[in-house]
Amino acid sequence: MTMSYTLLMTITTATDGINSLSFTSDGRYLASASNDKVVRIFDLERKFTTAWEFKGLSEFTSVAWIGWDLLAGFIDGDLLLFSSIGHWIFRPQQQVFHEFFVPIVLIQISQLGSQILIHSGSDIAVLGKNGNLILTLEGECRSQA
Repeated sequence: MTMSYTLLMTITTATDGINSLSFTSDGRYLASASNDKVVRIFDLERKFTTAWEFKGLSEFTSVAWIGWDLLAGFIDGDLLLFSSIGHWIFRPQQQVFHEFFVPIVLIQISQLGSQILIHSGSDIAVLGKNGNLILTLEGECRSQA
């Protein structure tokens, strides 16, 4: 079986390298994490216009959707949770969801959304949906109190 894809558009808004991309489950929004310290959300139904963006204090290394909320990892090891409150045009709430000692390389959400896998340096951590640390493989993690 051969699959065929067509280029829809090239996005050129980041001023530095893009480290991670993630689609929402319905394919309407695309989130990006980049070295220009910005997380962006693009609305694909509106020709990839920027629906929302957040400027951080350091580079973003990874992004992943958990339902309609967005997790974003920083190069300094912070894992932020942006809660959409129903729509990304409005300003979402933000909180530090968890802290690690080294840059977050990968965020992966389980299929049911109940567990979050984080790869951070030599650390591999599994978090519950509430941010509680379930399991750590290699290395050390510290929890946000």
